[in-house]
Amino acid sequence: MPNKLTGKAGSSMSALSHNLIVSVDISATMIEEARRRTEGSGLPAEFTVGDAHALPFDDARFDSALSTMTLCTIPDGEAALHEIRRVLKPGARFHFAEHGHAPDAKVARMQDRLNRMQNKVAGGCNLNREVDTLLTKAGFEIETMRNFYMKGPKPFGYMYVGVARVPA
Repeated sequence: MPNKLTGKAGSSMSALSHNLIVSVDISATMIEEARRRTEGSGLPAEFTVGDAHALPFDDARFDSALSTMTLCTIPDGEAALHEIRRVLKPGARFHFAEHGHAPDAKVARMQDRLNRMQNKVAGGCNLNREVDTLLTKAGFEIETMRNFYMKGPKPFGYMYVGVARVPA
């Protein structure tokens, strides 16, 4: 049966292990919120308080992973991606939808200027992480990626959405 490491908006990640959703978040409050949201879904789920820098899973356990709006708040995004890669099987895919540094010089300068304030007022969120660079530094191969601005102020919504693969 497939094992999938998945996530939701916020600073959490989840996993599907033997058709069981396993959610990991550093915040017990977010774990309780995830638990509440899955109640009544019919999906078996398990919830764990944990740190993305040291995922509580064996090497090469999962077939896929998902991260949505998560990497911005993890203190060391590259280290977290190394951990995700560690728990993924060779050839496994990592699906991501993350906001980060924009390529437009004017927007990027604004992101750099606002980042310290954003980090303090938005739970450690960083506006200026280059998600594609973090992925490749962590050893992923980007298969597909779409970049675009979400609705709203550009410094807060440049998106990286795609799939990266662990080399086989």
